[in-house]
Amino acid sequence: MNKIVRLLVLVLVLVTLTVSLAACGRAERFYFHEVFGTFLELDVQGSGRKDFADSVYDGFKADEALISADIASSDIGRINAAAAGETVRCSEITMNLLSVCEKVYLATDGAYDPTVYPLVMLWGFAAGDFVAGGNYAPPTEESIVQALSLVGFDRVFDIDYESGTVTKLVEGAALDLGGVAKGYEVQKTVDGGGDRKFLINFGGNIGANSARYTVGISAPRAEMSTLAYIGTFVLESGETVTTSGDYERYFEYGGKRYFHIIDPATGYPADGGLLSATVVTLGGATDGATADALATAMMIVGEERAVQLAEIFGVGCVLVRSDMTVAVHLGDREYTPAM
Repeated sequence: MNKIVRLLVLVLVLVTLTVSLAACGRAERFYFHEVFGTFLELDVQGSGRKDFADSVYDGFKADEALISADIASSDIGRINAAAAGETVRCSEITMNLLSVCEKVYLATDGAYDPTVYPLVMLWGFAAGDFVAGGNYAPPTEESIVQALSLVGFDRVFDIDYESGTVTKLVEGAALDLGGVAKGYEVQKTVDGGGDRKFLINFGGNIGANSARYTVGISAPRAEMSTLAYIGTFVLESGETVTTSGDYERYFEYGGKRYFHIIDPATGYPADGGLLSATVVTLGGATDGATADALATAMMIVGEERAVQLAEIFGVGCVLVRSDMTVAVHLGDREYTPAM
């Protein structure tokens, strides 16, 4: 892992800091890197801690081999390499995640769209391509328009859930499930955790099992807090939390910040007036994969629509506006601003 990647991992660990453990008993922390292009961190209690952590990691790697856009032999790699008119048979996990994508795509009027991947690659933000501090510039308007012709979840692919197949309809169209995969993996781990007490942090997607944990919400700008987080709240057992923001993968050009969340309607980075959007699955009202996609969509649609989406899906949200003020919508869950 190079120096820049190590620094990015350190920052991610800090900004998703576990502030305190509410559960009793000895906890051991396990850390893995290079899974889905990010890190996996587990705070595990009870006996057999290492075996449990290793089994989680092994499961993640097996799923990565099926759904990562960076692996040519994966379902997504084969779909993206297919010619127009070609049909690809996919695994159950791929089809399940595509159904989540479709649900959020329809609910957000297309703001969340996994077929935006050609634009993500055009801007240089694909996970395997982007290098923090690189010399980047916005693509040309002509190239953006061309890439936009490849985008549209309900237009560029035909998905048959019954047969478990995906048919490419438009040459050059491509998918990326990165916007739901981390949330899915965290939810799967929590659902299968039984009565074991643990906290999982997968690239900033966090889940709690059989214990209550106080977690911090990332500070999208250093000047917002002397700490790495802007506030804390208690994450109950079975819940997950995910954050999307403009500070994870970005470059600055001509005094403007361009970041990796692309608006499929314009072909440009999101301009919803938010620096970050955090989604919490309060009481397990929805699943982690859906919450993951919603956080991305909220960055695009802006505060008013984001709050409406939170109400529709029964989730909580904490939104950081571009003026660095914070809107908290966590129901009756207490939120404590950082001092």
